[in-house]
Amino acid sequence: MTIEVKNEVYMAHYNFANAPEFTSVSDAIGHFVEVPTCIGAYLDEQQQVQLIAPHGVADLLALRCRPISFYQQDEQHLAIFRERMATKQWQQRWPKLQLTEK
Repeated sequence: MTIEVKNEVYMAHYNFANAPEFTSVSDAIGHFVEVPTCIGAYLDEQQQVQLIAPHGVADLLALRCRPISFYQQDEQHLAIFRERMATKQWQQRWPKLQLTEK
């Protein structure tokens, strides 16, 4: 498993220069390309793990991978999702993973 850490303040314009700035950590996480990767965790004041999952966890638990609606809007956006799926090759690692564009 690979975990990446990036400063999300710089990621709003990573794929599209005209994308609006993120308004919060949850907003930034909610803009990851694929629904099941839109998840984060942190420790609250009581040292309890809290999840940030703007799109829920259903896709993650069902082994379903699809782009968030932002990346479904046109071919230019879908191309980013397709390229990521080709590069990451998650289906080789998890053969039961279902890839869908909707």
